[in-house]
Amino acid sequence: MEKTTPEGIRKWITEEFVNTSWRSQTVAQELTHDILDVIRAQYDSYDKATKLGVLFSMLYVRKVDLPVLRENMIRILQIASDDDDDWVRIVGNALKDFPITNRFNFNLQDWNKSSDSYSFMMEKITGAIKTQGFGFHLDEFIMMESENWPSIAYVSESYRSNRPTTKKHFTPRGPLRKGRLAELLALCDEEKREQLVEMADVSSTTPPVTPTTTAFSAALPSPTRLPSVGARPGSLPPRKYSTGESMVRPPARPQSNLFINRPPARRPSGPSFLRQTNPVRFNPTQPKPPTTPVDVPKGFMRPSRTQMIDFNDATKLQQNNVDAIDKATQDLQAQQEARRQQQMEDRKRALEEQRRARQQEREARAAAAAASGPGRAKGRRRSSVSSASETAH
Repeated sequence: MEKTTPEGIRKWITEEFVNTSWRSQTVAQELTHDILDVIRAQYDSYDKATKLGVLFSMLYVRKVDLPVLRENMIRILQIASDDDDDWVRIVGNALKDFPITNRFNFNLQDWNKSSDSYSFMMEKITGAIKTQGFGFHLDEFIMMESENWPSIAYVSESYRSNRPTTKKHFTPRGPLRKGRLAELLALCDEEKREQLVEMADVSSTTPPVTPTTTAFSAALPSPTRLPSVGARPGSLPPRKYSTGESMVRPPARPQSNLFINRPPARRPSGPSFLRQTNPVRFNPTQPKPPTTPVDVPKGFMRPSRTQMIDFNDATKLQQNNVDAIDKATQDLQAQQEARRQQQMEDRKRALEEQRRARQQEREARAAAAAASGPGRAKGRRRSSVSSASETAH
């Protein structure tokens, strides 16, 4: 739906909150600075459901978008706190500080300044509490002894006696829990009966399995049961299961034909490089291939080479390997240490050269300053004499 024009935004926001489903979270993900600016300008003309939906959508605004939308959210909440509808006004007052403090404002003293209906409502609720008193216990009381319960000024008789109330506050609509449980049990019984019927049908169609037959062979038809002449292929003669009559014997199997028509012989094919046409020549000098033991399956033979070595030789070889590794490690460490010493010497030599160069530069500066010192003193004396003569004249 188009959300670039004020008319499109009005149509979209109205259709979103006309439905009974909770759409505030979805709307909050699509709010932008421009859309919220248009909603602020049109907020007074929306119906009650749309106004409440816009207010609840502010609870789902992402933290990333909150700095951009905060100004328009505050203005919309100010408009809602002065609305004519009580629910819109209550929600607007409760969310007035939410964009800034991220908390609800349930201070009713602030609400009384905006409308007198709150004071009347609070007085009515306070009077009912003082007259009837609290008649319910908090869930936290389950964890506490009755002596440690906090004292409440206005309580009812059922609260003091710690007995459940028998007052009927509402009447449940639709089937009760027992009725629903009975319906579920009936459905389960019906499903069990259907399963039993299916199992009985399967057991009646499948012949019993004997020790000499398997379930698969029992399900196959017997090879002696041949179809009668003129019957459809694959059909079996009818069987009678009554106790007074015997089963119908199937017809005799036809005799086999002694004259079997063999397929025509294949013509000899020409020579091919894929197969040998000449007989294999026997070479007496060729060694016989190794034979595979009978107890080892084919394809699992893997040639292996085993070398026998003395225990002392093996120990000596292992020790030689360890010594070679240690020697290589020591040589590497010695090379690293020599390289480190060379780097330190080079660094010291460079620092010494820099220090010597700075010392020579200082000495040259001191010599230059000492050489130019007497000339400057003579110049100062001459300037002082000339100034004195000028003052005398």
